[in-house]
Amino acid sequence: MNIVLNVTETERWSVLTQCIDGELCLAEEIESEKGNGTYVVKDTCPLPLVEKLLSEKRPNKIVIFYQQAEYYLAESIRCKVPLAVSSKKWVLIIDKLLRLQRKNRSSLVLINIEQALSDPDGFKKLLNELHIKISVENKSVINVDDFSLLVACQFVVQTTELAQINNLIQVSGQLINTSLSITIDLECFIHTNRELLEKYELACLHNNELKTENVELKNKLCKVEKNEKKVIKEKEQLLSELERNSVDSVDKEKEIFDLKQNFIKLDKKNIELGIDCNKLNVLIKESEEEKRLLFAQLNHVQEEIESCFNREKDAIFKIKKYEREIAKLEHKLRNTNADLASKNYRLDCLMNDITNMKRSVFWRTGAPVRAVSNVISKSKTQEQKIQKDIELILSSEFFDTEWYMNKYPDVAESTISPAEHYLRFGAQEGRFPSPLFSGDWYLKTYPDVAKSGINPLLHYIKFGKAEGRTASVKLLQDLSGKVVYE
Repeated sequence: MNIVLNVTETERWSVLTQCIDGELCLAEEIESEKGNGTYVVKDTCPLPLVEKLLSEKRPNKIVIFYQQAEYYLAESIRCKVPLAVSSKKWVLIIDKLLRLQRKNRSSLVLINIEQALSDPDGFKKLLNELHIKISVENKSVINVDDFSLLVACQFVVQTTELAQINNLIQVSGQLINTSLSITIDLECFIHTNRELLEKYELACLHNNELKTENVELKNKLCKVEKNEKKVIKEKEQLLSELERNSVDSVDKEKEIFDLKQNFIKLDKKNIELGIDCNKLNVLIKESEEEKRLLFAQLNHVQEEIESCFNREKDAIFKIKKYEREIAKLEHKLRNTNADLASKNYRLDCLMNDITNMKRSVFWRTGAPVRAVSNVISKSKTQEQKIQKDIELILSSEFFDTEWYMNKYPDVAESTISPAEHYLRFGAQEGRFPSPLFSGDWYLKTYPDVAKSGINPLLHYIKFGKAEGRTASVKLLQDLSGKVVYE
């Protein structure tokens, strides 16, 4: 099975299809052909279809005709296709064709369509070698004009990629006539160009003469139109004057009658207006009196508003003053309560010490007690230090005993005092001593305090406040006005 086809769109392919002896078919029909003869595809065959034929049909030979760049571009110029577009399209087709030919050298043959048309004998010989017959002689083909071919040749020379691929496809294809070259009759081209220039110059002169005549005719036409308009206006004026003169007498009588009627109506309206004017004067006087009363009421209302505003301003000032005094008293009360709690705690500790002393049997013993006196004194010193820390916490406004017990009922149920519980356990458990201090926040904000291991509130009372550190910033105001943590 042999397949003959063309991959570049050209009018010359229709001439060659009539010369090759084989069954003509369309590109979309070639896939369904199952014979062993020669099939000639009439229309331009896309390369993906060629690849499919090679893989599925496995023909003996696929003869592919292509058009070299100069002639392809020349035909594009004649069809008014931009050179950039046509050259890009040609490069894409030929580049894919070369890659396909490298993969299938044994079954794929490339032939330059221009060489086939210029050398019929060589073309016939080449097809006979491929076991493809030619039925008739080559017919005449439409020649490309010299100007388009000259421009195409120059464009190929100037475009490096195009020239390289053009040379490569000619080397890769079957050569029919090695001496074939593109010939352009420059003398004929120059002569034709001169004739065209002369004709163009004559046409320009003739065009200028026609323009001049056209201008003159337009001027004459304008004058005629103006005269015609004047005549039409004069005619219309005469007709309107005639109509006015004929109607004037009737119109004047009507006007006299209408004027009399209007005079009577105006006289009646004048009388009515006189009556209405008296009524309006009375109404104006009444409205002025009402206006005066309203202004008096408005002034009175404004005075009352100003006095209310002043009273409200004084009340707000007093409220703010009372609030400041209340805040001072509350601060003083917290300090007093803290001092009282500290003293009560100290008193309780002293009472416990006295009770323990009375119950103690150490005074009644001798040598055994003195043997462990050093150990007891040390533990007593440590206990005294804890008691001082507890007193210091209780004396601070940042520890609220009642609030702590209400907040943490388990502390209220235990026998340990709230301040001692916070010092020993509460701070480590993340509990708040009061709504005014957050131990966790204090330790996160000041890592050096966290490293020291000291109770956060105790550190703030002893050192932090003097160092300018902040107790807490996460204070929120609840609906009751108390300051609490989120």
